[in-house]
Amino acid sequence: LPMLTDAAETVTLPTIELARPLHFIAADGSDVVITPGVYQVARGTASNLMLTRQEDQRAIEIQAGFTSYGGVLDAPTALLIAEDGEDDELHLVLLSPDGEHRDAIGTVSGTRARGARYLDQRQTGYASAMARYAKPQSPPPSTIRVPPASAPPIAQQPSAQAGQDREDTGFVPAPVGPVTPVAWSYLRMHAPEQIVSALKKVQTGALNAAALEGLAAPEQIQSLLARSYQDPPSTVMSRGLGLVGPPSASSPYVRQAPSSPSPPPIATAPSPGVVTQPSAPTPGTTEPPGWSSLISGSLNRDVVAPTQADFTPRQADFGSIWDGQVTRKEIRIVVPHDSGITLSLGHNRPFRIVKALTATGFMKLIRTTPAGATLAEQEPTATLTQPPWNLSGRAGQDLWVVIEFAPHAGLVGGDSAGLYKTALTVSGNKWEASIPLTGYFNGVKIGVIPMLQSHDVHVINPFHFDPTQCAVHIPQTLTLLNATQVPQPVVVEPAGFPGNLSMPPLSVTVPAGGTQHVALPITLHCLSEMWSRTFELPVKIRYAGQERQTSFTLVVYPYMYRIPTQGTIGSCKYAAEFWTYPDGNFHLTVTASTSSAWQREFDYAFYFRGQKVAALELYLDGVAQLGTGVQKSYGFRMPGLEANYMQLFAEKPDIRLRCVSR
Repeated sequence: LPMLTDAAETVTLPTIELARPLHFIAADGSDVVITPGVYQVARGTASNLMLTRQEDQRAIEIQAGFTSYGGVLDAPTALLIAEDGEDDELHLVLLSPDGEHRDAIGTVSGTRARGARYLDQRQTGYASAMARYAKPQSPPPSTIRVPPASAPPIAQQPSAQAGQDREDTGFVPAPVGPVTPVAWSYLRMHAPEQIVSALKKVQTGALNAAALEGLAAPEQIQSLLARSYQDPPSTVMSRGLGLVGPPSASSPYVRQAPSSPSPPPIATAPSPGVVTQPSAPTPGTTEPPGWSSLISGSLNRDVVAPTQADFTPRQADFGSIWDGQVTRKEIRIVVPHDSGITLSLGHNRPFRIVKALTATGFMKLIRTTPAGATLAEQEPTATLTQPPWNLSGRAGQDLWVVIEFAPHAGLVGGDSAGLYKTALTVSGNKWEASIPLTGYFNGVKIGVIPMLQSHDVHVINPFHFDPTQCAVHIPQTLTLLNATQVPQPVVVEPAGFPGNLSMPPLSVTVPAGGTQHVALPITLHCLSEMWSRTFELPVKIRYAGQERQTSFTLVVYPYMYRIPTQGTIGSCKYAAEFWTYPDGNFHLTVTASTSSAWQREFDYAFYFRGQKVAALELYLDGVAQLGTGVQKSYGFRMPGLEANYMQLFAEKPDIRLRCVSR
């Protein structure tokens, strides 16, 4: 997986001394011999390493790959590492404070085995520890010897057990759940820690504030950004970007801190866009703080949320329409805390509730053509299409309500032309929201009437992986109804699109008394934010000196992927969440417990295209933790994920697990 070059490394570059010639693979794929001498080691292009000979400043770029690194360093460190019993193969490893790490495999003979196998977390951690803690008068050897890899990156058959205290399942493939994009709603309900991490990044300037759009109403976001997240209660809440949800029957949750010794946690130094190491669970923790606690600024789940719930838009304007036209608006209400919900309108006609649903936060994808945007919608947990409008919701959950404005002219029972106003009232236990609704009825059809096929379009963010290929078409059709008795030439054009969207004007002729369907050439260009945006897109028509306008809402969701796995292997029960983000960040949280009274070790490794992207080891004390679990999390930015994000899950990721006695 290619990584990006970090120009900051030119300040203080680590050096390595080669005592004998070594064969490496050059950037162009050819064999290159690095002669003895002292070399500066830096990141090259993609995932490569750049070696610069101090004697003559001759530079050569060699191929490298990712490894798993289990230590914390204050400065970049270069190491030569060899496995015990291996005399021909050496690993030139560059470990960086931000958690990025590269491994170039060199040989003395120039002969290479099929399939490069990079060092694992234990080996690089062991070597870095020797380099860090060596006494000045006794520096570590130029080549650090490490034990052989604990398990090769291929599945092993379970070994025969010699008793209850002996277990080694070998590394076996794990069942991988569906790779699912998620929305803010899911994070509010299950992982407010991720929201805190995003807020802190905006506070420090590492993330654009526009990236928070869709999290809450603008005034609510400003309130959240005005707070300090450095106090102890907030520190408990901000465990990086890990998913730490409430306990469930299928997913074990940490209820006490592990009592057995465990290795140092994986951590990375913080930098812009980099996820920091989550802290260990607090003893006695039964449930992490939820959305209601976050918006109330307290860890107390029983604190009453604000009386006025958060909703978007702040008011719904249905515009000016004619007889026979129908306009719909989607209103999103964020449920403050677990509650029953009741919906009502001040007066119905010509407004009515069409649909109400609560969402899971998981995105359901509706694929379009390659040149078009990926249409999406949140999967519902409950849907109502007729009264009574009563349902229930969870803290942080999205509640979507579809309102229709459909006035009708008529001599008996018709609607009069003019302005109509009412309000949608949404109420729960100790909270409510009142959303003003307005619409203007022009009366009977006159001239050319524009009618949109969709009043709300939801798509997945086409993050700018390639600046030349990130523009996508937004599917939208405009129907033009000609109420006159002569053909009407009509110009259709945008009435003020935001910078990320464009539409060239187009001209059509609508036949007398007929209709014309027009596919609008709307293009969504690269969005710099990895989260979500909401755009109001007005479209106007001009004909015979007249001008009329209509509009629709475009909701852009983030492309955040969640890859779950859970089950039992040997005596180890496990649940894991692997998250990836378009900017190259990933985060892994693993929870495991044992049904054995003996000590166990649970190993998790995530591979993609044969490369180990992430790995964690959990140490389980069967006697002290029987019936409970141990949880561990870490994550950082890996630009290789960003470069391969669109293709990342075209092929199934490979997750491998192992349960072994200590």
